Amino acid sequence: MILMLMGLKNLRRHFRRSLITVFSIGFGLATILWLQSILHGSSRSAVDSVTSAYLGHMQIFRQDYLDNKMIQQTFRWDESRLPQVPGTQIISTERIHLPALISSGEQSMPVMLEGIDPIKEPQVTTIKSTLVEGEFLAEEKGCAEKSALISRGLAKLLNVKLGEKIVLLAQASDGTLGNELFRVRGYFDSGSPDHDKGIVLTNKECVQQIGALDGVHEVTLRVKGKKTPEEVQKLIEPLMAEGQRVLTWRDLSNGLVTMTTFNDASLLLVSGILFTVISLGILNTFLIAVFERTKEFGVMMALGTPSLGVIGTVLWEAFFLGLAASLLGIFVAAVLITYHSKFGFDLRPLVGQNLSVGAFKLNLTIYPVINWVGAVKATLFTWLVVVVATFYPAYRASRLKPAAAIRSQ
Repeated sequence: MILMLMGLKNLRRHFRRSLITVFSIGFGLATILWLQSILHGSSRSAVDSVTSAYLGHMQIFRQDYLDNKMIQQTFRWDESRLPQVPGTQIISTERIHLPALISSGEQSMPVMLEGIDPIKEPQVTTIKSTLVEGEFLAEEKGCAEKSALISRGLAKLLNVKLGEKIVLLAQASDGTLGNELFRVRGYFDSGSPDHDKGIVLTNKECVQQIGALDGVHEVTLRVKGKKTPEEVQKLIEPLMAEGQRVLTWRDLSNGLVTMTTFNDASLLLVSGILFTVISLGILNTFLIAVFERTKEFGVMMALGTPSLGVIGTVLWEAFFLGLAASLLGIFVAAVLITYHSKFGFDLRPLVGQNLSVGAFKLNLTIYPVINWVGAVKATLFTWLVVVVATFYPAYRASRLKPAAAIRSQ
């Protein structure tokens, strides 16, 4: 108790120096906590943007389709195979991919004809919200309406307007040539023009007719609730039929994984630099403090204070210094995070007007997401760094010779 009070009193002795040290450590911690939340928010935003735009959290394929993308490699999907997970909702939608040639008048170009479920697809992705003109696909049986959605960029290339007809030509799975007239029902814009120009959306029943297909190529899943996609993947895998694979967005998008890994590495690098600076600053501060109090430590040891008592006095100073700095850092970080949670952090001055992962455009206004485990670890580690950096000055003070220390000037 006496050592603790002495440590607290010694901090007040050089109040200005202690205050400067507290502010430097506190703002270093605040920077780490703020950057941690911004990078975590950036990764979360990127994952949400890409998975909600088209990728989904998970996709199910036949392994042989993954190997060679042959259109014949379809499978029948039974939604009852999905596990019932308390607190988590798993939504699925079926897709068919058919390479095709689209033409209107004299203009033609290759596209990927995507057959989707108009009812379930909007529950898994935001594809319906990308519609900028016209109407979304309606549920139909047997491809009665023969309607399709294309991007404005593709419409301009083909010189086709809403309500006009386009021709889609594709090789069917039985070797014949399938073709059909479709009416343009609407225009969509996902924010990725190059990607949109190569896509035509229609009902999956229409694609099955053109391609003479029995089944689907892909089932896309979205997970809502407590479980992560990786946890749900482990639950689904044992329930799949032979030859089927369940892949998460981490398996499907190398660019997205690279981005999230880069964010984590950036945070680790910046944190390492800041902790190093904090350690050197604390070491320098306490070495000066020990040098200035050489005579005082000599008197303490001459009066019978053991070496551990001297070390304890210095460490208690570091303890209270770290506590004050941690509280200040948490307060400053809370203010910054609260502000950016309301107004967002605009990345455009740093990365330009556009940033994408693959063909998908990312949101450049980042809203911080607090990683509570990481925040607690950073705070405790800062505190630990302060205390550990003080060990050498404390040990040096404990090795002083009382008589020589008292005579020192």
